[in-house]
Amino acid sequence: MRSNPPRPARPTGRRGLAAASVLCILTVLCIAAPLFEALSGLDPDRVDLFSRLEHPSAAHWLGTDELGRDTALRLLHGGRVSLAVGIAGALAAGLAESVGGLLLPVLPVSCSQEHAGFPGTVWLAADTLAAVVADIRASLAHAGIERLAIVNAHGGNLVLAHVAREANLEAPRVWLGPGRHIQEAAFAAAGIETGVHDDMHAGEYETSVLLHCWPHLVRMEEAADELAERPLLAVRGLAAYSRSGTVGRPARATAGKGEAALAAMVEAMAVEVRELFGLEA
Repeated sequence: MRSNPPRPARPTGRRGLAAASVLCILTVLCIAAPLFEALSGLDPDRVDLFSRLEHPSAAHWLGTDELGRDTALRLLHGGRVSLAVGIAGALAAGLAESVGGLLLPVLPVSCSQEHAGFPGTVWLAADTLAAVVADIRASLAHAGIERLAIVNAHGGNLVLAHVAREANLEAPRVWLGPGRHIQEAAFAAAGIETGVHDDMHAGEYETSVLLHCWPHLVRMEEAADELAERPLLAVRGLAAYSRSGTVGRPARATAGKGEAALAAMVEAMAVEVRELFGLEA
């Protein structure tokens, strides 16, 4: 029987918000990077007048429009929805529950310029993302919350490393992860055959997590492996190396691998966060 994905941690009230030891979780990722076609069973052009103007729900993440069409799919049809949405959310929710933290909503767009070769991709400039995180930290500080854990599911968000270093000059205030060492250990624990370098995008790991948490979103019969070295990714973009946007082996994915990888990453992240911020286990 398939287990459910981690549930978001619940706020502990006004007194908890004012405590300096409270940890807040921020998920930073990109949702517009194009991936293989197996992500959605819904048709972005399907009209359903009985479902018009619905509020956001599990079935329709951003609700529906005046014709009952799924708003999220309409917005992202050019690039499809990235697996990173669900993966980062599951990691952040698991981490928040493990350390007793507060969970912030996912940031839906970040630095994805390397995917510009695929129509439909949207992104933020690096200084914009840094400013957004700075504003979030400032608003949390106003409520007495000084510590922030950033769960980053997108490799293009390089500016976040500078944000974390600058924030921690005087005291530990920002954790950023999961780092490559956590990913490699989780891959090994879960039996993921493809290495972290080769499993960059929509590969064995991401597809496995989706199969574990949301199997109804995956059409495995359409998963196609695509491996590529990317020596000039930063300057040429992913379209120079991948036809579909996939870099990895999604055909080797299983729900069991996804469950094990997710659990291993959450456990390792929680250890780091507790150590950095001096939290009790």
